[in-house]
Amino acid sequence: MSKLFFLILIFIGCLLLSKTKAQVALSEIMYDVPGSDAHDEFIELYNISETDSVDLTGWALSDSSGIDYITDTGEGLILEPKQFAVILDGSYQANSQTYEQLIPENALRLKIDDNEFVDGALTNTKAKTVQLIDSSGKTVQAYRYTTDNEAGYSDEKIILSQDNSDENWGNSIHFMGTPGYFNSISPFSDDIGFGEEGIVILPSVGIKVFQKIQFTLTLTNFGYETYNDSAFIKFYMDINQDSVITGADSLIILFSDYLNLEPDGKATYDFSWTPVISGRFQFLAAITSESDLNELNNQRVQIIDVIDIADCIRINEIKFLTQAGEPEWIELINTGNSALSLQSWSVADLRDTARINMPFQMNPGDLVIVAADTGLNRFYEIDESKCLVLPKFPNLNNDEDNICLINPAGGWVDQVPYNVSWLEGEEWREPSLEKININLDSRNPASWGPSLSGNNSTPGGINSVYAESKPKTTQISIEPNPFSPDGDAFENHTMINIKAPVQSGRIKAEIYDILGRKIRQLSADSYTSSDINLIWNGRDDHGQIVRMGLYILWIQVLDDRNGVLIEAKETIAVAKR
Repeated sequence: MSKLFFLILIFIGCLLLSKTKAQVALSEIMYDVPGSDAHDEFIELYNISETDSVDLTGWALSDSSGIDYITDTGEGLILEPKQFAVILDGSYQANSQTYEQLIPENALRLKIDDNEFVDGALTNTKAKTVQLIDSSGKTVQAYRYTTDNEAGYSDEKIILSQDNSDENWGNSIHFMGTPGYFNSISPFSDDIGFGEEGIVILPSVGIKVFQKIQFTLTLTNFGYETYNDSAFIKFYMDINQDSVITGADSLIILFSDYLNLEPDGKATYDFSWTPVISGRFQFLAAITSESDLNELNNQRVQIIDVIDIADCIRINEIKFLTQAGEPEWIELINTGNSALSLQSWSVADLRDTARINMPFQMNPGDLVIVAADTGLNRFYEIDESKCLVLPKFPNLNNDEDNICLINPAGGWVDQVPYNVSWLEGEEWREPSLEKININLDSRNPASWGPSLSGNNSTPGGINSVYAESKPKTTQISIEPNPFSPDGDAFENHTMINIKAPVQSGRIKAEIYDILGRKIRQLSADSYTSSDINLIWNGRDDHGQIVRMGLYILWIQVLDDRNGVLIEAKETIAVAKR
């Protein structure tokens, strides 16, 4: 009976010893570091057990031609359950700091009793089989590493509790490996998070203000065990677009759910949201769950661009001739009835495009200065909160250029193909180019004039050449009438508004003196809509200011199918103040 009991004790001891050997795994091998391999190679171990510690006293590493014993670095040789151990070169502590910020405090630091691993270090060109030997001299783990890694990328074991076959090892995706923490290519047992399709937005492009958007959030079980736990999902508008949840961000929706998902199983959640202003919006989805072991996939970011269907941003003033030290700039105006964000809008010319990458809201009627650099306050009294600096602002040509304002969808909403001649000979004083009325076609030179302000421009203020145009019930209205094109910044232009009962047509508009001589062609068979705006600056076709007196405006609107639709005459008086 006593002999049988002794044999049973021996059998149990062997089982326990076998269990102890099997619970320690080779988990990572760094054999090729950038530059010299001296001092910075390492081998990592992992204690798979959830309950039992392992004493590594007398354990060693070998490549069949040499052997290095594992020694402590002052932290002992006991490998706790679920703990990583990083075995460093014996020369590391005195010669290197490479892993000081990488190895976590909860990892066990060890070293070998030699200055380099096994016989002649871990070579980069010829693979070696690394063996882990216990205190009895038996090999408990062995792995032949590959040599196809780039310098700085280790070999990592994928599933630590399984064998050391080639299929269960791979190249790390983290530069300098993962010494002392979870391998970069290892799956977690419990891992819930967002994948590539974590946030789906429909429609994804061409989204307009007040258009309902459908969001679908998808959670995926990336772990290799069934995921059973509660999860809390939050969905934010990332106001400052830094991909970090802060108090400044706006919470759109918060909910919880109990998950029971098989590996690769998914749970989806649908809700809608309606943008009330245009611009670029960044959304951030976040999940928290107590059983989740991987936080790297717990957030997902998605960006959308929302455009205003009215496209109510217009170019209102251009400063392409500047004083010494003055940055070039343009002035934008919001002609709409609602606020609009300039984020994701662009300013372009024939060579360059500058995108606005920051949130910048324009309220109805706002005037905003977009400049190449800071410092406009040295030249003008302006509200700096209405100035937007674009470091890559296009370099505006002094002779001619074509400025385009492009919405987030990529379509241009305003275009000014200016020429220095649009300054009407006033370029010597370097005035800005001002829009006479925001409703005029920006591509027409007659819609613009040189600033008559004492500062030669009016950034942030009413344009000095501005002429009012109000809808009238009559077919033709002219305001002001009389007007005085004498260069005194008062009523230098007159606005002509025509309402025609057509969707489109051709317009002829000519000015005659009282002797019946044609002195100015305002429009010659130009296609137009039913609401027509023209401008006369009091000059003839030769660019000369006409004399004081009465002039006749002759207008004809026709189309190709119906012939003449409107033919009318009106009197315009040119005076002096």
